[in-house]
Amino acid sequence: MVQEKLPEIILLDLVMPEMDGYEVCRRLKADPRSAEIPVMFLSGLISAEEKFKAFEVGGVDYIVKPCSTVELLARLHTHLTLQRIQNSLAAEVRKQTVELKEKNKELQETNLVLKRLLHEIEEEKMEMSRIMQTNIERLILPDLDRMAEAPAQQRYQLRDTIQTNLLDLSSPVAEKISTHIPFSRRLNYGC
Repeated sequence: MVQEKLPEIILLDLVMPEMDGYEVCRRLKADPRSAEIPVMFLSGLISAEEKFKAFEVGGVDYIVKPCSTVELLARLHTHLTLQRIQNSLAAEVRKQTVELKEKNKELQETNLVLKRLLHEIEEEKMEMSRIMQTNIERLILPDLDRMAEAPAQQRYQLRDTIQTNLLDLSSPVAEKISTHIPFSRRLNYGC
């Protein structure tokens, strides 16, 4: 019905040959290309039923003929302004929707990275725990057995040896954990 370049507003009479204004408006509103174009009815028909029907089929205004040029221009200007504001808001909503989808995609990707990282950390933590348990059994338990039988002076030396061994065991753990800190900072601060 509306071809090529779409108008900003349509001024439509109710009484026309072949098809009345109501049917034209219905068809305009049924076509996705013209559905958002405001339709103003201009008619000599003054009954409330005619006016109601005009709004019911999608009209935004109903002007009774004859009308003054000033009134017609004022109403046209008002509806054009409203339509431009509505178009601007719709464009902004579309833009914000696209940005929101992009941010959502970024969040999902970051979430996957974090899940993988957490899984890796958990695996490393379990491996380090296993290594520490093995080393404790291998290095410290024999010292504890000797400590019970040793004189006081040797017990202090053995205690120092155990503390040193524990520190030696814990340093690879601290080193492994620290390798993840720069990466997590990059995730948190976008560096």
